[in-house]
Amino acid sequence: MSEEIFTFWNGDSMFAVEVSSILSTQQYMQDERPLPVSGKGLKGAVMYRNEPTPIFDFAKSMGLASPFDENHKLIEMLVEREKDHIGWINSLEDSIVNGVPFEKATDPHKCAFGKWYDKFQSRDEELMRVMKKFDAPHKHIHSLAQNLLGLRDTGETKKALSILSEERLITLAHLVRTFEETRKHIAESERPVVMFVTKDGIKPLLGLVINEISDVHVIEPEDIMPMQETSIGAVISSDRVGPMVKGFIKKDDLECLLLEPVRLLEVA
Repeated sequence: MSEEIFTFWNGDSMFAVEVSSILSTQQYMQDERPLPVSGKGLKGAVMYRNEPTPIFDFAKSMGLASPFDENHKLIEMLVEREKDHIGWINSLEDSIVNGVPFEKATDPHKCAFGKWYDKFQSRDEELMRVMKKFDAPHKHIHSLAQNLLGLRDTGETKKALSILSEERLITLAHLVRTFEETRKHIAESERPVVMFVTKDGIKPLLGLVINEISDVHVIEPEDIMPMQETSIGAVISSDRVGPMVKGFIKKDDLECLLLEPVRLLEVA
């Protein structure tokens, strides 16, 4: 007999829950009240359908990296890389004016940002579109060193400083705006959702805070592989996530763990 599953993402990993075990999904309002107990990922409790309901951070309750924490780290990193490039321009000016050696990276692929940027991938298509705006100004900034230091070495320091001043107002400003736009997009893309789950279809058992809803799919019993029949079963069974895993879904391009979130209270 076919059944519907609800899929969602935690970072780059997809998970699924049977639709029949979900009462509702709604925007997470961070309105839970603290409880005088602790549990991994336990955030507090809210009154839902007149029932006091514990709220868990899905990632932390599963011992996984939190996408929210990762986004905050990413924003902080982008702040530092922006400062790097402002410092890069200032160091180049110092080298032109005072003749001190210029020791910053001149290859855009070898600075800290460039190394990260060249490898960065995201399922967020809009973020990738914004990120492409870095390419031209970032490469151009790094190309300035050889050109302007060459002018300095041939006695054209005044011309070098004039060009640098213009590039600071145009290219560096473009780069800074792109850093700001990227950080803004990351911050605004966070739309956490709380998924209330149930055991009997009536009473809420707990709420799980997730960061990205995927879709609803229809699967057949043969699409669910029992964990003991998979090579990853032994690994997962010994992990915190093990008791909550019902099986592994494999249907066309859909591959993910099917969870029983109601069992979270057994391992919390």
